[in-house]
Amino acid sequence: MVLFTPRTACALAFILALQLVPPRAAAAVELSWSDVLARLEAQPELAATRAELAAAEGALRAITLPNPELEGSLGQAETLAGDETAEVWEWNASLALRPWGPWRHERSAARAERDAAGHDLAQARREQERRLAARFWRVAHDQRLALVLGERQAQLHRLVEIARLRAELGEARPTEPLRLEIELEQLAAEIRAAEAEALLNRQALGRRLGVEPPDDFSLVADWDSLPPLPAGAGDPAPAHPLLAAETARAEGARAALAAARADRWPGLRVGAFQSRELDAESEGLSLALELPLFDRRGGAVDRARAAAAAAGHRRAALAQDYADALAAAQVRARLARQQVESLRREVLPRATQALAALEAEYRVGEAGLVELIDARRARSDTETELLTAQLDYHLALAELKALAPGDDHD
Repeated sequence: MVLFTPRTACALAFILALQLVPPRAAAAVELSWSDVLARLEAQPELAATRAELAAAEGALRAITLPNPELEGSLGQAETLAGDETAEVWEWNASLALRPWGPWRHERSAARAERDAAGHDLAQARREQERRLAARFWRVAHDQRLALVLGERQAQLHRLVEIARLRAELGEARPTEPLRLEIELEQLAAEIRAAEAEALLNRQALGRRLGVEPPDDFSLVADWDSLPPLPAGAGDPAPAHPLLAAETARAEGARAALAAARADRWPGLRVGAFQSRELDAESEGLSLALELPLFDRRGGAVDRARAAAAAAGHRRAALAQDYADALAAAQVRARLARQQVESLRREVLPRATQALAALEAEYRVGEAGLVELIDARRARSDTETELLTAQLDYHLALAELKALAPGDDHD
């Protein structure tokens, strides 16, 4: 026989209560745009571009004056006409020089490449911010679309019940509930497709942000607000990192051409020597001059000249493409904003009003089912267009921010 003391009974009751309490669900991670932006520098594309900048800085440091060379020898010498011996030694130091300039032009070219890599990093930061913004607003769009589709499904369920009641009372044809049930099934298929796409978008953003599991988060986004369009600028091309990088590369190509031209001049090697022989010691200076007989380096100059011309043409073409992209982004943003305002203020309220009136008339038998279905589809299409226009506007704003002039992009 087991005896339970009051203390033991209380402990058992506490353990049983803990087992009956359901486990608390883990709190979902909520992310705002500032949280997403805080993970910008951790993107692998930016890490790769930072490594390329470090490589360009190393290449600049690698271009230095040549190191001097020191050579020495030590030996034993013996006269041919006798047995006299003595230690002999010799050393000489030399330095290869091109005082007329390939070295300083090569430094200028490497410095230009380093500057271009710095602009590439700024451009990569803009591009990654644009991509994160695109992913962010697509997930926000999916969240809002899920709510909208859920409301449509609930409304359609109510209409199905009304149609069944009217059919039972003999006020409607028996086929009317079937027609609405078909609409309900089509809506369910649309919801499943939207959920699948939303899951892919959410997982893609979650992997970028390091969320585990990648779809276990929700976004906090002010979806309904319309940020103002950015003010236009005069000629932003020189200040944009994309064009600044191409300008630096064009300058580097011109410096490389100057280095190739300077390299055509013969080089010098200056040095000093000292030696000791059996019966003499000598010291002095040496001078060697390169004779450009077989290689006059004309091909290198032609190649550098063509590369400099190509860099200039690329810079001009990129400036045109940039101006076209900026103008197109401005037009897209303006049209998307106008579309949002028109749908929100004019079209959607009227479609909602028409649907509500037809639903009320259908309940009392004053409107047909075909009219009601058409009104529902018109209202749904308008609501979907509004969500798409809002997404297009946010994406266009993100693109405009990436194309905006100026070096400071915080």
